Amino acid sequence: MTYSSGNCPQCGVKFNARESSFDTVRKCEACGFKFVLRRAPFSITGCLGNLLSLIAVGGFILLCCGGLVLFIVFQNAESPPPSTVVESDPVPAQEPVALDTTVTPPELTPTAVPETQAAQLSQEPPAPQTKSDDTRTWSDKSGKFSTEARFGGMIGTTVVLHKTDGTTSKVQFDQLSDADREWIDARRLRDGAPPVSP
Repeated sequence: MTYSSGNCPQCGVKFNARESSFDTVRKCEACGFKFVLRRAPFSITGCLGNLLSLIAVGGFILLCCGGLVLFIVFQNAESPPPSTVVESDPVPAQEPVALDTTVTPPELTPTAVPETQAAQLSQEPPAPQTKSDDTRTWSDKSGKFSTEARFGGMIGTTVVLHKTDGTTSKVQFDQLSDADREWIDARRLRDGAPPVSP
């Protein structure tokens, strides 16, 4: 048997009724009100309203999802592709160097050395140099320090000295002894360069 539920029109109490009891007089057990039990008419507007509500909610959800997808696509399209960053050792800034073009020692002439040979050369100790006519004993102002080396030119106010053991030393011009500064000035005058001393 099929049952349907309904409410008393007088007091609103809910009750269950059999399908066979429709279109008969019924008495409410709560308030005693008598009424004819009828089927509720089928309402297409109620069903249609529910259907339209579902369609509207579904369309709104689809619209939101589509908007989100378009936003993500445009954000990815506008952003530049990630660049590959290759880290390398920083290149030290080089200061401008004033070279004495009149005297260029042969060992200061730049030559191209392959990388494998450069690595081998950097591991080997420098070869001692033979004594030449430019080799002399250099000393500082105090006379406490001295070395035997060959004059290698000047970079600004710095004197480059090539020692006999193959190493290079750089000394400020004003730190050298008076005799060494006079020798450098005489050498520069001989080569056509102005003297360093004021």
